[in-house]
Amino acid sequence: MDTELLRTFLEVANTRHFGRASDNLCLTQSAVSFRIRQLESLVGTELFSRKRGNIMLTAAGERLQPYAESILSTWQSALQESGVVGQRRQLSLGAAAILWESFLSVPIQHVIRHSPEFCWRTEVDQRKSLLRGLLESRLDIVFSFTPPKLPDIHNAVVGQLVLQLATDQRHRALTELTELNYVHLDWDTAFNLPSEQWWLPPVAPILHTGQMSLAVDFLTRNGGVALLPKAIPQVGQTLFAVEGVPPIERDIYASWLDTNPAADDCREAVAQLQACFSGKSAV
Repeated sequence: MDTELLRTFLEVANTRHFGRASDNLCLTQSAVSFRIRQLESLVGTELFSRKRGNIMLTAAGERLQPYAESILSTWQSALQESGVVGQRRQLSLGAAAILWESFLSVPIQHVIRHSPEFCWRTEVDQRKSLLRGLLESRLDIVFSFTPPKLPDIHNAVVGQLVLQLATDQRHRALTELTELNYVHLDWDTAFNLPSEQWWLPPVAPILHTGQMSLAVDFLTRNGGVALLPKAIPQVGQTLFAVEGVPPIERDIYASWLDTNPAADDCREAVAQLQACFSGKSAV
């Protein structure tokens, strides 16, 4: 099968519009329509219903969508694996979105710049899915606050995250905040526990999210309070530490399988990260 048929199908499914799909794929609209007809001919049924200009997936189209995504993802991984043989070593890294935003984004770029012998792939997912990917060797290194304690998994601290309860109001204790729009960031179970001691009586969050950028933007625009990384630029400029509330420190762990054929590469990459956070030059 031509994978471009599946790619076109997914683009139409996502945009629900042949014109926008054709723009995104740099194709003519007639070419997009032709590819969809080809795919429908292959599967033997209609994949989209086209009524009054409203394009919707049929039941068959909805069943095909996750398979199409999986096939394209697998094919892309196969191309990457075969393309780097004899050229560069590939490492796949996984972490939750909030950990990429708050901790990993900048140091990973540093490591990439100083490790030209590697090529990199990153994934964002929930902890259970990341651990499954690690055990199935789809991921080489997984980053988390809580290291998995399983056989054959090696865990190493790569750095530390310092969080501070922050607000848009200057020089305020928690009891002095005039507007308490509490934004609950889903850091980790161990991070969630201290918040129960801050609010007496307990306060329901106005926003519960795992996206740090959304929390920062909400506080900046609407006011409120949230547990944020102390090192981000907004803390001290547009947001300020709540007085009387000590920061929370937490180690970040890198985990990899000792039985992974790329275990030595994992150790080398983690050493680079550790050197980056310790302020030393990469070895």
